[in-house]
Amino acid sequence: LMMIAERRPLGVAILGTGFGYTTHVPGYRACEGVEVLALVGRQADKTRRLAEEQGIPHATTSMEEALRLPGVDLVSIATPNGQHAAQSIAALEAGKHVVVEKPMAMTASEAEAMVSAVDRAGTINVVNTELRFNPTRQRMKALVEQGFLGQVSHVSVASYHDYRQRSWGWKESAEGGVIRGHASHMVDLVRWIFGELGEVAGGLVDTLIPEKSNSHGVMSGVTADDFASFMVRMANGGVVTFLFSSMAVRPRFNFEFEPAYMRLEAFGEKSSLLLDLDDRLYGTLPGQAQWTEFTEPEPLLSEGVARKRVWDLSFVRLARTVTTAIRDCGDVGPAATFR
Repeated sequence: LMMIAERRPLGVAILGTGFGYTTHVPGYRACEGVEVLALVGRQADKTRRLAEEQGIPHATTSMEEALRLPGVDLVSIATPNGQHAAQSIAALEAGKHVVVEKPMAMTASEAEAMVSAVDRAGTINVVNTELRFNPTRQRMKALVEQGFLGQVSHVSVASYHDYRQRSWGWKESAEGGVIRGHASHMVDLVRWIFGELGEVAGGLVDTLIPEKSNSHGVMSGVTADDFASFMVRMANGGVVTFLFSSMAVRPRFNFEFEPAYMRLEAFGEKSSLLLDLDDRLYGTLPGQAQWTEFTEPEPLLSEGVARKRVWDLSFVRLARTVTTAIRDCGDVGPAATFR
């Protein structure tokens, strides 16, 4: 593959015409020596139209057809969550490198099958927990590792989103609800910054609004959870409290930059850290009258390579890391592998 990459651009096939089109396509196009060769969607007309708009040479409703295309080295999967495992395994069995959206699978057994497929294929594999690539969150991790907090006693995470009009996310079989969706991002972030989690001490996962009206005014039953709150004991003895809602009415976004709309607070023996809803990072020490800001700048905002959202900008960084690792037979940095 390295010899192939030296002769031609690294070829990417992208599965999904939603987030795959709006985020994955520009993400890979912001990478040097990379070409988006194929777009795979469920609706032929829509997929063809979107591919034409972006100059993507191949549009298809068949993943198998995309895998057979000459020059496809990497498959990037942004389909409904229920399809992630089967599509990842199929791509790995075809000898491709794989990036898959979180959650990587719907069940632990599916995830284990994906890891077994990786062991057989030996190709690069990454779950898109792209917040690990955000500069401010990397600064937060560095502060924790440098001992800014001392022994961590309590971490509090809250993530609020308004998915009331996204009817494709209401079905357990398709998306799996807020606990698989946004909770997977935040649990990963806590593990990455603060260390491994231990046992779940208790909590509630529920569907608070069992019937919703979609964008066409049609009422539909909801089978996926829209609320989750739980408490976890950290391996080091501290406690993490999580709160998630996909029914939270939000203010209009800042047109200059859309944050992740999450709040993360950490309390230790020496100090505290706060990542607020505007993606600003602050720290304080005992006796300090004011917060000290540790927010890191985002240079990609001025490059114009992606939408001005923390998710899209972080995905550009992940895509650059993964494609460089494929080219150079290197590692994937802070990215989460399937294992």
